[in-house]
Amino acid sequence: MTDVRRIDEIFEQENGFGLIIIKVLYEYDTDGSFREKVEEIKGGPSEYSLKIESEGRKPRRRKKEAFLIRGDAYYFATHEEFRSGIDEGWLDGDFARTMRNANEDSRNPKYAIDETRIPANFAVGTYFFNVDLDEFADEIFLDETEE
Repeated sequence: MTDVRRIDEIFEQENGFGLIIIKVLYEYDTDGSFREKVEEIKGGPSEYSLKIESEGRKPRRRKKEAFLIRGDAYYFATHEEFRSGIDEGWLDGDFARTMRNANEDSRNPKYAIDETRIPANFAVGTYFFNVDLDEFADEIFLDETEE
């Protein structure tokens, strides 16, 4: 999710906060061909990509296709309702504090949410996209240990 400060501002300015979580299956660029094509289109690697490479770090794995599975919508009428998730264990209000942005600046803390634990009273609805998993190759289903 976006940073804590921005979501807290939304609660101050609006009448509640709506959240839609989309479940997606990705096909990843396992052979690097997609990355090469993107680099070619944009005219070469960025300074940040070159810095990562010079430090010996691996570039992040790119997603080249996405398959939408379902969308779940939630609504939190008050800031207190939303932040109750911290005490209840389905919301973390201090995620990404130790991470850095591409420009090396510190990141603002973000909310992280465990959608499997959001209480049902906040659920508004679910939409199932056209799901025909037989159309997709088995290799897009990654073992959870790979993430």
